[in-house]
Amino acid sequence: MTQATTPQPAADASNTLVQFGIAEVSYLLSLGKSEGSARSREALKINDQYFSTAMVGAGASSLLARGFASVTGDDIDLTGPSQMLAYAFGTAQRWTEMALLGTEEVEAALYLQAPGISVFLQPAALGVWAALFKLPEASDADMLKLIIDTKLSSDAKSALYFGSTALTGEERKLFVRHDESDAWSTAWVTDPNAAPNVTLTSTAGLMATLAELSPAIRIDA
Repeated sequence: MTQATTPQPAADASNTLVQFGIAEVSYLLSLGKSEGSARSREALKINDQYFSTAMVGAGASSLLARGFASVTGDDIDLTGPSQMLAYAFGTAQRWTEMALLGTEEVEAALYLQAPGISVFLQPAALGVWAALFKLPEASDADMLKLIIDTKLSSDAKSALYFGSTALTGEERKLFVRHDESDAWSTAWVTDPNAAPNVTLTSTAGLMATLAELSPAIRIDA
């Protein structure tokens, strides 16, 4: 199989969801050999069967067919969202697993941070992953707040759990719920054997808490 090139892409993200099939995600993950790439694969919890030669090849073919990649000689050149996602997978330094705790269901998602790029990933039906890239002018706290607001717009009584792990091994765990008084309830989990300390805060306070949960990854990091 030809090899893909994954240079740092231009930050041209938009607030548009991009759908990637499981084979496409497997192909993009297979390109990286770094610790960050291995941790991205682990965080996405994709079964090893999806990294077979046939599956990875199908992913490359699908990206080519969709115009998310092109062939130059013996190389596959990724473009647009596929280039951004491959770069994020390979250079990721922080992974924030999310549990969107609704009144009737629990939804899983992942927020991945790399130098210059952050992306929200959520599994959907038939092995499809929805990807939403952070706008360059937005902060990571802005992006997480957008995710919270989107979830609460359909289920105002839900809560969200965030489990953030950095490449350094640092871990942070946080619960967030919107209080009926229009305040926010936040709770850091520092001891799994003790009840979390719940704090009522304003929207500005929530933004500061989210910034602490997932600090920005500098491009020169």
